[in-house]
Amino acid sequence: MTKTTMTTSGRRKFLIGALATGAAAGIAPQRMAWGQSTKPIKIGVVISTTGGQGQQGIDNINGMKLYFDEIGGKVAGRPLQLIVEDDENKPQVGLQKLRKLVESDAIDIACGPVSSAIANAMVDYVKQSKTFWIISGAGLDALTREKKGPLIFRTSTSAWQTNSPIGAWAAKNMAKEAVLTASDFAGGRDTIAEFKEAYVGAGGKVIKEIFPPFNNTDFSTYIADIKSLKPPMVYCFFPGNDGLAFIQQYDQFGLKATIPLATAGFTVEGDVLEAQGKSALGIISCLHYATTLDTPVNKKFVAAYNSQFKTLPSYASDYGYVTARTIVEAVKLTNGNVEDKDKLAAAMKTVKFEAPRGPVEFDPVTHNVIMNEYIRRVDLVDGKPQNVVLETIPNMRDPG
Repeated sequence: MTKTTMTTSGRRKFLIGALATGAAAGIAPQRMAWGQSTKPIKIGVVISTTGGQGQQGIDNINGMKLYFDEIGGKVAGRPLQLIVEDDENKPQVGLQKLRKLVESDAIDIACGPVSSAIANAMVDYVKQSKTFWIISGAGLDALTREKKGPLIFRTSTSAWQTNSPIGAWAAKNMAKEAVLTASDFAGGRDTIAEFKEAYVGAGGKVIKEIFPPFNNTDFSTYIADIKSLKPPMVYCFFPGNDGLAFIQQYDQFGLKATIPLATAGFTVEGDVLEAQGKSALGIISCLHYATTLDTPVNKKFVAAYNSQFKTLPSYASDYGYVTARTIVEAVKLTNGNVEDKDKLAAAMKTVKFEAPRGPVEFDPVTHNVIMNEYIRRVDLVDGKPQNVVLETIPNMRDPG
């Protein structure tokens, strides 16, 4: 059941209260331990639901809703309540929304955001307030390295996990020299650094690094620069609408036909990939999810997601689904006790299951997810551009 309300400032706030009982969902009633709480478990999500990365945030929330609906909206006798705040893709707004969720809504668990810049603005407050935080989008390496905390987990990815594998792969299979380019924000810089380290380590040479401003729609100057350099290949990362514009303009200016393009997988995903159309065909990327993954779990996920939301899932949909299941599995292990955060963290360290993306578990030291990565190519599948897996790189564990 979904109820949409408006904040006093006019921004949308989504309150998703899963009200179906276990009996109604066909689930056997759970025996409650003496003194066990029956209060709702409040999960607050700070995430972009508008702007250039809004679709990723919406997909993320939809993935969470799908899993919570599948289990009848309860775990260990406690209803699950999802409160979503739009961070407007602005770090200070994201921090304000997190404070509101913690101090006014008294959430038990925080999730999100999409943006690494917003996550970086949130991390100090998370530690100071002893908030239990599951990073369900941002890939900034530092979040589970030097800025890691005992109550911080990540279900999405680190920049290293998605860029190191393709760095080595590109040096071996594409070209020994490259221009690297990405949106100029924390996640973009991290992405290029991790690709570069692996690429150079495998014998590649970087000709130039180019960082257009974030939320950019005109890449003509930067593409002209790339064209003048005549590199054997280009590696890029442009999220959301930036990725839509860059991929289309890279094709329109004639570079796609002459200079092979590889990218962090986020650039060619979901609704953006569909909008990129033929301009994206042939692009090589690395990511931990593909809609086309041929596994029973993913086939079931894709069918259920398409049935409920009338569209195919993206990597962000998988993020939300995995985050929701991770919460539920950990809460089961604590018999519904989310108030003891240390106990919840200890339980979460042991969680492992088969997800749409493949097997997932957590590094007990960094609390970063361990998972497969996939080298992919954009092909036409049933008349639509989709990412087809070329190679699987199993059990990628961020070095921390």
